[in-house]
Amino acid sequence: MISKLKIFHIALVLIVGMFSINTGIGQKDHLIAGNDAFKKGLYQKALEDYKKTENFGLGGAGLYTNTARTHSQLRNDAQAILYYEKALKIKPNDETLKTELSNIIKRNPELDELSGDFFFVSWWRFFSGLWLPDTWAILSFVMLAGAGLFILFDINLPIIRLYRKYIVAGAFTFFIIFTVAAYSRYKTIFDNGQYIVILPDAKLKAGPDDLSPEISPLPPGSKVRKKDNLGQWMQVISPFGDTGWIKSQSIAPI
Repeated sequence: MISKLKIFHIALVLIVGMFSINTGIGQKDHLIAGNDAFKKGLYQKALEDYKKTENFGLGGAGLYTNTARTHSQLRNDAQAILYYEKALKIKPNDETLKTELSNIIKRNPELDELSGDFFFVSWWRFFSGLWLPDTWAILSFVMLAGAGLFILFDINLPIIRLYRKYIVAGAFTFFIIFTVAAYSRYKTIFDNGQYIVILPDAKLKAGPDDLSPEISPLPPGSKVRKKDNLGQWMQVISPFGDTGWIKSQSIAPI
């Protein structure tokens, strides 16, 4: 005879399962509704549906791209830049996204496009951007496991025995490279410390208060890097290397 506790557990699982299915359907419906609204030119409606989808925790490169393009149509350039940057942290090698972001920056003359990084930095960003951190982590584990197998087991193939130490050294080398790539991608996506100025009339201040001298204006769409925070103020580094304070409400994280 089934106990009351087991019946309770079964009912609980069924209820949670039904709730999960209904939630998933709602999430999908908002995304589809947003795409339909965008195609019809109902950009404000599209933004509302995209925002609901994002609030469910379903942010991805596709959603961020659609949101960026919708803001671009509404000439909300700072928000468009923010969401293009969100999409690019997931798909950093997408040339279409880079071009669309560059076009928005160009139509805002107060936003200067900075020069590119050094060759090695650019190459590493391209290389590590080939996959998401979980893929790099899996590849790293495979290399470590492969090296371990070669160390623990004596494979009686002449060519393997001849090059065994080189194979193990190569596997460890790739293990290190893939681990660094996984960590780099994780930091880029989840903890990059970068923000976009989203409000007009934002100013970089010498101190965390309204009475502090102004260092420079920060036009909407400017990208800054977090250094510290104090109350409602955040210490940031501007695109040109100036360090100062800005009100936290004026910026949004990438």
